[in-house]
Amino acid sequence: MTGDYQFGWTGDTGPNNGPMHGAVIDATAENCSGCAWVQTVSSTGTFASKQTTDALGSTTSPLYPTNFDANSAHFYDKPSREQPNAGASSFVAILGSTDAKNQTFHAKGAMAYGYSVDKNGKVAGSAPRVATKQELRQALSVVRREFPAWKIN
Repeated sequence: MTGDYQFGWTGDTGPNNGPMHGAVIDATAENCSGCAWVQTVSSTGTFASKQTTDALGSTTSPLYPTNFDANSAHFYDKPSREQPNAGASSFVAILGSTDAKNQTFHAKGAMAYGYSVDKNGKVAGSAPRVATKQELRQALSVVRREFPAWKIN
């Protein structure tokens, strides 16, 4: 896997014209034809939430959208929050072989990453690392629960 991770100001401005603070992750799985990503997120602070699938509004597919290029093994995300919304977000991005037509996803591995922002906008990053077996199991459990029509393993 190759990629890049940064944290701090994402270069974006929020709906209230405040700076967006968070992380930028760009990763590509090599030699992974037919692969796709599924991501879970949990947050504390202003946007507190239990762990949930980050499918960007989809109710039919857990696959993380990668429509910015033809390579579905390419993962890009820019999670952030507008200052002064303090808190932390943790992510588990799972790479797997997929058959969207037959709604199957077989996990090959996962990475965990995140960031936190204090009320003054100071950002601390948690660089991507290989997810633990427990993190992977928990994330897959969440995806199975939220997308029961899919065969997830």
